[in-house]
Amino acid sequence: MRYFLVVMLVGVPIIASGVTHEVTMVGLTFVPETLSINQNDSVLWVNTSAISHTTTSGAGGVPNGYWDSGLIPPNDSFFFYFDSVGVFPYYCTPHWTLGMVGLITVEPLGIQEYDVPSSVSFDMSQAYPNPSAGTVRIDYALKVAGHVSIDICSSTGQKIRTLADTRMPSGEYTAAWDGLDSVGKSVPMGAYFLRLSVNGNRQERKLLVIR
Repeated sequence: MRYFLVVMLVGVPIIASGVTHEVTMVGLTFVPETLSINQNDSVLWVNTSAISHTTTSGAGGVPNGYWDSGLIPPNDSFFFYFDSVGVFPYYCTPHWTLGMVGLITVEPLGIQEYDVPSSVSFDMSQAYPNPSAGTVRIDYALKVAGHVSIDICSSTGQKIRTLADTRMPSGEYTAAWDGLDSVGKSVPMGAYFLRLSVNGNRQERKLLVIR
């Protein structure tokens, strides 16, 4: 996994492509704590508090080496460019035990959730919990009977697990995914999609897996 353009600066940088998102360090919090961006976007952390902070990739006080700003003084900032898809937890080294943690999700370009028109006779709720380190559940309802297929797909659209492929009567149901692929192996941390198809129509919901 490759990253570059790690610099210390004040102000918004100019980059060739993508969008720059700002995260503000306010007191002992990152605002927003959870941020979803696209591949080739960047993040600018701005320290508006009266004490120094870091933005360090990793979790539980253990860095994973993707980025580390070092101490950012008040009124200073740190910029990082994301060219890889994934889910990236991070924290402030001096203050993570006080709850100063954040999460950045980098989604692939061109991948969006998909909904069928409201006239179609089924509906699917959002995934929960999401992000998830365990089992993800999604509630859905069939207004009429039909053939139902439920698949887990990678961010590139590759099918990695089929949860259901059968005819079902009308009613309310819950799909559950335990984070395993078709051979029982835990999938890597990252973005996935749950695809529900009923009689040829489909809906998709984004699933974020963290470890």
